[in-house]
Amino acid sequence: MSLKRHLGQNLLVEGLATEKITIIKTIESKIAVVFLFRAREVLSNR
Repeated sequence: MSLKRHLGQNLLVEGLATEKITIIKTIESKIAVVFLFRAREVLSNR
């Protein structure tokens, strides 16, 4: 019983960790896209 509960908690923690990682990655990719567009505008204005 306690072992099952322990495994369940581990899965829950791992799930939350992977969710956080994916959220961070999507934020990073959005920032990267914005940065690329800005860089393009700056280069085209020269």
